[in-house]
Amino acid sequence: MNSFSRKAISVGLVFATALWFAGSSFAPLANAAGLTSNQVSSILALLQSFGADQATINNVNAALTGQPVTTPSTGGSTSCYSYTKDLTLGAKGADVTALQQFLNSKGYLTVSATGYFGALTKAALAKFQAASNISPAAGYFGPITMKAVNAACGTVSVGGSGTIVVPSGSGLSVSLASDNPAAGNIPVGTSELVPVLKLNFAAGSQQTVTGLVINRTGLSSDQDIQNVYLMQGSQVIATNLSMSNGVITFSNGAGLFTVLAGQTQEITVAVSLVSTATGHTYQFSVPSASSVTTLGGATTGGTFPITGNSLTSASVANLGGLQITNASAGYAADGSAKVQVNAGQSQFNVGQFSFLAQNQAIQV
Repeated sequence: MNSFSRKAISVGLVFATALWFAGSSFAPLANAAGLTSNQVSSILALLQSFGADQATINNVNAALTGQPVTTPSTGGSTSCYSYTKDLTLGAKGADVTALQQFLNSKGYLTVSATGYFGALTKAALAKFQAASNISPAAGYFGPITMKAVNAACGTVSVGGSGTIVVPSGSGLSVSLASDNPAAGNIPVGTSELVPVLKLNFAAGSQQTVTGLVINRTGLSSDQDIQNVYLMQGSQVIATNLSMSNGVITFSNGAGLFTVLAGQTQEITVAVSLVSTATGHTYQFSVPSASSVTTLGGATTGGTFPITGNSLTSASVANLGGLQITNASAGYAADGSAKVQVNAGQSQFNVGQFSFLAQNQAIQV
């Protein structure tokens, strides 16, 4: 080993020791040390062999090459960058810098952020895409990769409703949906399923929810409620299996519903009320993180309790109805009555009905 190589390794050891044990900030050392790129690479390889984390290696590399270094955060999670455009080879600017910093934090890129999208950034992005099952893993930063980066970083945009926190790793996050029912009246004594609470479930990796506990509060009682339902869109996916003292429990070991990785699923809690419950007040909520259970026991995040608006039950006398009249069948295209249809005959009216909406517009 020549004296210059020994000098490089010596500088690396001293630098690493100062970093790990003194906790001091970095200063650019390239001019003082007079190191070549090969010697810098030797120092970085030495740090890797000692088990240094990627952030440390990146900062050592930056300091030895005269680049700005990143001051370690002492608390809280790093906020995610809001990307404004697609990125490819030759791109420059703040979006590229943010992407490079993200790839650095995940260990895919081992050089400092420069704001220029070059071959190393493309290769690092392709590795991230392959690990995230994005095909093709070509190193182009478009909408699909942007969504994956946002999910891995910690947030994902959901259009006009703002931002939903999506935990990185295997967690699940719960929040109040933007279209949660507003405060107001809800009908009693009908077969209608009345939405009372809408929740967003966002997953860092695919999660199957097996249990959900909902609390009912207000000037009301369990006897007011005929049944409680979980709905995915317009589909009922579960009915209440247990209700006692204002605690409503849904449970299914095989899964109530599943949230795909990096996605958000809206779930509605709906009720039907008995006709005698007029004038009572209701508020429904998810009381705590432990109220949500999943296959595998993933951590659940959110700001608890997650509480819907106050609702008041009311008797409604003019509920809409639909009357079906004038049913008839067996008419040919010329309007003549027939009692049978011959083989090959077309334009034969097999049924005719009149629908009359009562009290309000009705959707059939």
